[in-house]
Amino acid sequence: MLTAIQKFYANSTILVTGATGYLGTYFVEKLLRSCPDVKKVYLLVRKKRGRPNEDRLVEFFESPVYNALKRSNPRAFQTVEVLSGDLELEELGLGDGDQEKVANEVNSVFHVGATINMAETLRMSTLVNIRGTRDLLSICARAQHLKSFVYVSTAYSQLQLHEIDEIIPPSAEDADNLIAIASSRDQRQLHNATLRMLEKWPNTYTYTKHLAENVVGRSQLPTAIVRPSLIMPPYLEPESDWSSTLDWTTKLLASLNLGIIHSVHCNSKDVVDVVPVDFVVNCTLAAGWMVGTEYANSDRREEVEVFNCVSGHQNPLTWARQEELMRGYDRTMPSIKKVLHRSTFHSTNGTLNSLVDLAFLPALYLFNTKLQLVGKSTTSVQLHQAARMFMKTAAFCTGREWKFRDFNTQRLWDRLEEDDRRIFNFDIKSIDWDHFYEKLTYGLRRYTLQDDFETMGKAKLKMAALNVLHYAYFGCYLLLFLFFINVLYSKSTVRYMDVHL
Repeated sequence: MLTAIQKFYANSTILVTGATGYLGTYFVEKLLRSCPDVKKVYLLVRKKRGRPNEDRLVEFFESPVYNALKRSNPRAFQTVEVLSGDLELEELGLGDGDQEKVANEVNSVFHVGATINMAETLRMSTLVNIRGTRDLLSICARAQHLKSFVYVSTAYSQLQLHEIDEIIPPSAEDADNLIAIASSRDQRQLHNATLRMLEKWPNTYTYTKHLAENVVGRSQLPTAIVRPSLIMPPYLEPESDWSSTLDWTTKLLASLNLGIIHSVHCNSKDVVDVVPVDFVVNCTLAAGWMVGTEYANSDRREEVEVFNCVSGHQNPLTWARQEELMRGYDRTMPSIKKVLHRSTFHSTNGTLNSLVDLAFLPALYLFNTKLQLVGKSTTSVQLHQAARMFMKTAAFCTGREWKFRDFNTQRLWDRLEEDDRRIFNFDIKSIDWDHFYEKLTYGLRRYTLQDDFETMGKAKLKMAALNVLHYAYFGCYLLLFLFFINVLYSKSTVRYMDVHL
């Protein structure tokens, strides 16, 4: 027997953007697995030269996250069809025929696609995140049977506020004007717009997501906005295999466990707001159900529903507690691919963080040199540099404690029937962080690092050796420091004697 959410999506045609990304991969898997009676799923996917849509679809479903679904219900994939498009292009690069499909067939839209690169140029972020959203809304406005449109934003879209409610506050910026500047390729105007943005915003990602929300807010469609905080690997589902598309959060966690990164820009006492990706997916599907149901039962369209999908309000976790859990489980399940000893320094002082990372850099270069001598690939220094760049662009978000309110999300959860709560769980209070980080460490080792557990014995021996080398390494720094102090003291003593004798 179908649940309320399953009935809502049964016999529906659904359009999903961003399906090839980290969140999108889990979203499509969950949709196909838990809503088996869906009629058709259209995926907006960028076309590759010389690659037909059928090949792109096969490539898409090669992700390990679909392994369990392939075994349990392989027929589910027959409902999926690719629409060749690109969020960077006008009208998403959709041809007239594909636009007609959307207008005549689509019942629900999940706009997950975006450029999440915080260091992206303002022009690219504007075209993808703002114009792409505006044009998709415009196409969907012609849809004859549209029941719901869900836009996945970010909890950090309102960074100018300290306490972030589930509303869309008015913006002083003009999204249409910025789109016109980005579309014109006027370098002088783009440069000036970038300078104005950097006066108030830390990166182009949060800025363009902020403006995209205002574009969504102007829509008269049955629309909801879901704002996840820092998206983490899954907690409950799928039960096996992670997505092969890794986001920066996963890469950063793996880098910390491998000893490639040794500092995080944060205050240890602050709450780090994280949410598992499967909870984001379930909240998004429930949001589509709720807004579609309310719209069908009302005579007029009210304001856009906003759902902050966050953890800090109901189930807070500090940076210090996260580090304690990760360090503890890394000792239990270390990877044979460790580069250096795992030690993490927390500070909101950028200079101190840079000094800590600089101290480990010679050891990373020595490790790279060792691998080169034996003919193995070397990526630790490159990964270190890329992770440091990511931390730099994300420092404004991680360096402060944000107060996210999630009363709408709690009310959404309260409206679910018992069966829907079981299938589409996003109850943040139900997360046991201790168990979550145990599973996270296991997943990082098995799926991200692809480290066979038969190496566990050798990995623990290597961890012990790296621990000894860690203290020996910093013992050398201490001796070097004492040497310079001695030299300075000797020179000052000589000068004193020259003056007074």
